[in-house]
Amino acid sequence: MGWISRLAISCTTIAAGAALLTVTSGCNEHRVSFATASGAVEHLEKRNLSGGEKIDLLWVIDNSGSMCRSQEVLRNGIEEFVRILGEVNLDFQIGITTTHMVDCEGVDTETNPWHPCALEPVALAGHLQSTPQPVPGFDEACYHPVDENGMPIPGQYDPVIENVQVAVNCTENPDDYQHLLNFNAQWEENFRCAVDRTIDGDDCTGAPDLEDLFPNPADYRDIPVVLRASDYDTIEEFAEDFRCASLVGTRGYGYEMGLLAAVTAVSEDLIGDQPYEEGDEVDLEAHPNAGFIRKDAMTGLIFVGDENDCSHDGTLDTGTQCGVNNCTIQEELGEEGALLSIDELYDMFIENLADARGTDAATLKENNSTILPASFHARYRKASNVPEACPTGGWDVPPSCASEMGFGWSGHRFDYFLDKFDTHFPSRDGDEPLEGLICTQEQFERGLEELAEFFTAEAGACYQDVYTCSGFNDHCPSSPYDPDAPGHCLPDPGHHNNVLNIVQSGGVDGLDAAIAELDAFYEEDLNSAADLAPRHVDELLRRLPGGALATIQSGLGDANFYCDTGIEVRIGIPDESELGTDFLEGTGYCLEGTIDSDPAFPDTCVVDPDFYWWSECGGTNNGLQLAWVEAQEWIHAIGGLDLYTRYATIPGADGADGGDDNGDDNGEE
Repeated sequence: MGWISRLAISCTTIAAGAALLTVTSGCNEHRVSFATASGAVEHLEKRNLSGGEKIDLLWVIDNSGSMCRSQEVLRNGIEEFVRILGEVNLDFQIGITTTHMVDCEGVDTETNPWHPCALEPVALAGHLQSTPQPVPGFDEACYHPVDENGMPIPGQYDPVIENVQVAVNCTENPDDYQHLLNFNAQWEENFRCAVDRTIDGDDCTGAPDLEDLFPNPADYRDIPVVLRASDYDTIEEFAEDFRCASLVGTRGYGYEMGLLAAVTAVSEDLIGDQPYEEGDEVDLEAHPNAGFIRKDAMTGLIFVGDENDCSHDGTLDTGTQCGVNNCTIQEELGEEGALLSIDELYDMFIENLADARGTDAATLKENNSTILPASFHARYRKASNVPEACPTGGWDVPPSCASEMGFGWSGHRFDYFLDKFDTHFPSRDGDEPLEGLICTQEQFERGLEELAEFFTAEAGACYQDVYTCSGFNDHCPSSPYDPDAPGHCLPDPGHHNNVLNIVQSGGVDGLDAAIAELDAFYEEDLNSAADLAPRHVDELLRRLPGGALATIQSGLGDANFYCDTGIEVRIGIPDESELGTDFLEGTGYCLEGTIDSDPAFPDTCVVDPDFYWWSECGGTNNGLQLAWVEAQEWIHAIGGLDLYTRYATIPGADGADGGDDNGDDNGEE
């Protein structure tokens, strides 16, 4: 069992007043801590508490010549991305393909060594790939680091060195390739010779070929083309395999066709003609992407590229002096041009995905909210004075941004494609173009974390209007399991970042002492307010003195507040299991004295709140979403157990009338 597992979800129950409800969903009557709280209302709901949704994430990564820095940022940010998904128990898997859409059938690469199929032998059109391709392409921007204006810095070789280091770590026996990591003057001379075959006019005869500066492809370890979170014991192991698989290199075709790559990746030829259910046998030789699209899973689609999409119908003239700029000329021609329209590509993707899931395209198109597309492209800048045909001497599209990431060109076709879906990332601000998240390293890094939060928000359950209160000084009932643990009125998790901004700006009484207590509590080397993250906020607020809380509340405006004792998490032994309650005690997750303490929940215990925290639901919704403190460890302790939640609401509040914002039926049958 990996660190991610789908948990069995049982009846969610809520209680209040002295009233008890009996419903037909099979749950027993019960009381909880708000039995004496005036005005609280009891509900009974069957609801997915902590995610557990299945989602298949298809990354379409541009592997053309200028993409080395973007790929490096992606590799470095994936561990945090995966950690966020793991916190809410998303059952996810990842596949990676590229924008290299070249038909290699019948191509003789021996006699045509400059054909795109010869230059890039790893990437296949629409195929999921996991074999690293570290050998750089032919763009000097990926030989050297670049300055803040996107210009290469001669004499330095950071991108190449980075690729060698990653590639060595992807081999079966990295110790066999330590000699490649000696980046001295001789290495530099060898690299320059391998690229140019002469140095300052001197012959490089006898120097190694470029491929010889990298590991032998046959020595890379066997990495599955579908990275399933449930197959890995730790986040670090998963992230390491992703780093290798996402090293798709920069030797790909310069006519990037990311949208068509996504269409092809889920096509019947590559996926197979039968919807996949977990446990099915697959024939990867006949259908290389089989097993990636699951019948009952959501689909995440993530594009990463620094140029616009050039998906075309096969009639694009790639021999003009305009090169890839001809894609923009063809786009401007509209229906008369060679580019496939966004509507065509959307319809093709929906039809292929519907077949892969075993549903019909009309139904999927009508409700495409189970498809969550995202894009990291360059900011919008539509080219002007576009010629009707490529002129003699060529024509260039101006870049839309330049930074330490290199140059980026307007990715508006990805923007238009995302707009066909009910939900996408990033979201649109009014009628403005989507943010160009690949233009700077800071934007890309921030975007990766926000993307993970986007997926968790869409796939996880959101609990709204949990027993509301008015502010830090308002009274909340104490914990029914620990009389020394008072209830606290806390701001909705959507305000965690606002709290952090306030405490990090200074002037909050007792902050240093509270952080010292947090450091001991979390054992995470928390030394100052700058070290705090959203998951630390509630514990911080429980430790700050009243004056500090007043300062913080004054800066939160009209924030919503809730009682932290108004919601309870339980784990329990499944009915079909032979495990006993001794197993619950052995997990270490149970509050003392709560095992089998409630007749309504036999073979269960209350989870110690030290093991989880409540994060924001995302979007515009206020509410709580469960997140585990140890994203990679909790599943080993309680994976496979039943997981419950019960909470109280105030009558008359939005969502507190027995309805369910997620469209559930409250467990009634």
